[in-house]
Amino acid sequence: MRTWWWNRLTPRVGWFPFVLLVVLDLLAGYSTYRADWSDGLIIAVRAIMVGSVLAYLLARPLGLPDFAAHPVASLLGTLSVLWILQDSLSDELGGWRDKLAFLWLRWERWFAAVQDGQPRDDYYLFLLLIAVTHFLVGYLSSWLLVRHDHAWVSVLLPSIVILINAGYSRQVSPLFVAIMIVLDLLIVGRVTFMQRLWQWRERGFPHASGITWQALWVLSWLSVALLLVGWIVPLSTHSPRVSALLQPTNRPWNEVRDTLADWFPSVRGPGGTRGGVGGFASFGDRFEIGGPLRLSDEPVLLVNGLEAPYLTVRTYDLYTGRGWRSSAVPELDLDRETSTPPRSAAEQSVLEPAPLLEFASGEELPQDRSIALERQMLAYHIEVLEARGAALPITGMPVSVSVPVRALYGWTSGNDWRTFELESTPEDQIPRELRPLAQLLRATVFRPSAEEASATPVVDPYADRSWYWSFMRGSPVLPELDTLVNQLTARGIEVTFWWEEGADNSFRIVRVAYRGRLPDYADLEALFPNEGVSRGLSYDLVTTVSRATPEQLRTAGRGNGDIADSGNVEATVYGVYPRDLYRRYTQLPESVTDRTRQLALALAAGKSNAYDVATTIETFVRQRIAYNEAAPTPGGIDAVDTVLFVRPEGYCTFYASAMAVLLRAVGIPARIAVGYYPGESNGEMGGIVYRDRNAHAWVEVFFPGYGWIAFEPTASRPPLLRGSVADQADRLPLDPILGANLPTDERFGLRLSELDRPEGAGAVGTAAVTNQSQLSASRIALRVGLLILGMLVVAVALWWFWGSWRLSPAGRLYLRLCRLGRVAGVPLRESMTPLEYAWEIGRRFPGTRRAAETIAFLYAREQYGQRSASEQELRVAARGWRESIRPRLLRAIVRWQKPVGMDEGDAWTMRGRWERQY
Repeated sequence: MRTWWWNRLTPRVGWFPFVLLVVLDLLAGYSTYRADWSDGLIIAVRAIMVGSVLAYLLARPLGLPDFAAHPVASLLGTLSVLWILQDSLSDELGGWRDKLAFLWLRWERWFAAVQDGQPRDDYYLFLLLIAVTHFLVGYLSSWLLVRHDHAWVSVLLPSIVILINAGYSRQVSPLFVAIMIVLDLLIVGRVTFMQRLWQWRERGFPHASGITWQALWVLSWLSVALLLVGWIVPLSTHSPRVSALLQPTNRPWNEVRDTLADWFPSVRGPGGTRGGVGGFASFGDRFEIGGPLRLSDEPVLLVNGLEAPYLTVRTYDLYTGRGWRSSAVPELDLDRETSTPPRSAAEQSVLEPAPLLEFASGEELPQDRSIALERQMLAYHIEVLEARGAALPITGMPVSVSVPVRALYGWTSGNDWRTFELESTPEDQIPRELRPLAQLLRATVFRPSAEEASATPVVDPYADRSWYWSFMRGSPVLPELDTLVNQLTARGIEVTFWWEEGADNSFRIVRVAYRGRLPDYADLEALFPNEGVSRGLSYDLVTTVSRATPEQLRTAGRGNGDIADSGNVEATVYGVYPRDLYRRYTQLPESVTDRTRQLALALAAGKSNAYDVATTIETFVRQRIAYNEAAPTPGGIDAVDTVLFVRPEGYCTFYASAMAVLLRAVGIPARIAVGYYPGESNGEMGGIVYRDRNAHAWVEVFFPGYGWIAFEPTASRPPLLRGSVADQADRLPLDPILGANLPTDERFGLRLSELDRPEGAGAVGTAAVTNQSQLSASRIALRVGLLILGMLVVAVALWWFWGSWRLSPAGRLYLRLCRLGRVAGVPLRESMTPLEYAWEIGRRFPGTRRAAETIAFLYAREQYGQRSASEQELRVAARGWRESIRPRLLRAIVRWQKPVGMDEGDAWTMRGRWERQY
């Protein structure tokens, strides 16, 4: 019998649902930590645990009423959250008083900035919001369960946290949702059945003693079945009507999300347009300039190759005045409210998404031979340690990839006619879409009869085709030719032919003219693997990189006959460019100010080539802008104008955006590339390690004949060296003592200490960094604990089933009875018969005598009477084991309940047995 103090400690619904709820709360806190919205999120686990424990203590042992418990919880919760938050700060700030004063000062400045209409980020205020939210989730869920027996509302709060983290962060595994569903069903099912049992007992309704455990068993299988159904038949809202109906319900959430994103730009997004590791490092379709840069030391890529290159994940061609995006991805209606509307044909084309070209594993990607000068072929093996974005990190102009990919190219406009000669044009210079047609026409000679050669075309099945000529009449290739042309027409490509008559009255097609939207193979934006980017993905990359010298780049575009003869060019003072590429990469919105354009013209004055203009602007930007990772989002009419003239500070995206806009303002094609700057060599891992902090943005300038050439405008990175020594210059600096290649990190060297930062600089210094060793120790302890728990489960399973597979059904039931009875506190002596042990079980655990005697009788009869049990007898015995014996023994084990007993020696004496029987 339990004592009064144990009744006082035990929740009314029992320990089982409360322990599961605590596990669910911890799972919610851990999902927030795994979501990696910012650094230091281990505070969520601690806060939700404090809330759960505090609610239990106030609701059960202390038994305070609601009106008294909630004020006490508010006071203790505030103190606990502040203590947890200050504990995450560096001791270099001083004691706990100094840390709290430091936090208070930062919060005052943040509130003042928000009230003035200048949203500013503060890392610690975001952590405070996370801590308070999770404390309330833990407190309310436990309070509602322990005090009011509300299971549904209790599981709803932590479940919402898990679903939000799983839905908006790639770092949270779907396993979190699966575990959540199982825990929710078990908690709700257990509490519901307990409430029903209370009603039955009050009304005197009879019921089976083990019905609660049977219900849990059914709920367990139900949760597994629900997970399987969800896995096999995923639900989605791909229907346009359904999406339209759900759109109004999304608007309030979008408003809240956008408000939080404005208040806390440092929050790492799931790949959206805001904030998120500085915004750009999510490697999505777009990003906005600004937001404090918070990058971890977590390894994300392992590269093996000749050198440590700049790795490109995405490139962007469209400047919006606030950030950058890819014109290949259509602009969403919700985004147009805050984006610059299209002002030109180039901008209007963004409404038509460019299709992806698919390539098999190892298939050679198309190469634009017009930009093949001074390129060297290299090979790399790249392994993904942590997924970042949906595109593959690449370098140079990829030749082949060892995994199936879909390539996103820039696309040419479809208004101008272009031509190529069938005989003289190399195969690789003909658009891929037209190559089957070109191969057919090259191999075909049309031979009409003499009278038909000069006759007026007659009506036949192909006479209405725009490409048809009378000499084609009766040719066996017409059906295939018509099919190929129709396929091109379906893709929006028109074709027509020029022909030439031979001496033997034969005709051949010598030139093909075409127009329509075609991929520009000189403008690769991204490579997407067919199976997605995930941890453990590895691939081989064969690529070509530029080795052009400054002297060669200064003469680029001068007298480029291959391009000039094509007629689809744009001639400028800096060279001759492909027309579509030039228009796409010199686009600027109306938000770009006159003083920005005048500054660009002043910097370009006196320069006769694009390379000198680019290096001049690069040097100016490096000197003009002060490096500051905590720079706020630039306001004003245009982001670049603010960076150049109002607040010249920022990090890589600030520098790169300023340089790209200045280059475009003078008519030089430029784009933004995001990815990783060179990592460090790591002998233990066996390659070059790229970490999360290597995420970077830079500028690429197009030079006719040479393609896209990278420039480094960020002041914290060394300028790029070019030419034949580039393969040495782009490698990591060699440490003179250790002799190892060491990284050059954006976050070190130029960064001021935390307390010396300008106002509003955010929390990027040492005071903001969570103790990584503590986190590593926590992870190790968690893994060790899970390993020990798994070993215990395996050991218990082996103990339970060991030796039972060779026994008969009656023998297995008696073996389970003996093993579980010993754990419950009923020893089995060697002198005891099976019936005596069954009587002892029945004496110590009322309600089990008849079922235990049945099992012992069947076993004894089988062992000594050589008579096996019938199926009917085994069903009765198994039912008695499930409904009577097992639930009572397990309950006694879980509750540490001492069996009802008398004198120890009376358990197996003949006198005791006689007294029990008569």
